[in-house]
Amino acid sequence: MTDPADSIVVLGVGNPLMHDDGVGPRVVETLLEGYDFSDNVEILDAGTMSFAILNVLADKDHLIIVDALRGTENPVGSVMRLAPEQVAHNRVRPTPDRRGLLDVLEAIQLVGGSPATTVVAIQVDTADDMVLELSPKVEASVPIAVALVLDELERLGAQALPRSPEVHTRVLRATAAYTRNSRSIRSAIDSASNPAIANRSDDAPED
Repeated sequence: MTDPADSIVVLGVGNPLMHDDGVGPRVVETLLEGYDFSDNVEILDAGTMSFAILNVLADKDHLIIVDALRGTENPVGSVMRLAPEQVAHNRVRPTPDRRGLLDVLEAIQLVGGSPATTVVAIQVDTADDMVLELSPKVEASVPIAVALVLDELERLGAQALPRSPEVHTRVLRATAAYTRNSRSIRSAIDSASNPAIANRSDDAPED
């Protein structure tokens, strides 16, 4: 198990003014609304993740990035757990209004940081239109992504205690549907042989 004293940052990346590109910040908003976290955990809205955030990340041990991604060939609303190198290998690209993930991680190393990084990715269709709401399928993926972040935090030895019964219940219900009675959200997300493929939320509308 990871040392519980390790510092952890959860970053929601994206522009909430640009349709489904705002799913990362929405996940962070839901985390902050629904849960209280141990002192070694920071939950931050990183916006479009410019290099200005390097000072925040340079001395952290673990980084969990929540982001909207395109180009995975998965259904819209799919939630994926990816390592940065898997992002590159599978040609999964951030939406184009932000710095590339690998560029930022390389810059962190240049200033002396080396956080172990996990990406919680949500497949989107479009993130180019100036629309404030998420599409229905991506909105349905939010509690699944929240559950996966909570699972990652638990794996790292951090605590997350429910603050809002309403939010926690929504996350539990969505997770139960998504995993189809699997023992954990991790087993469902990691069940596919291709690490860039994951199941789609049953709450998402069909095509």
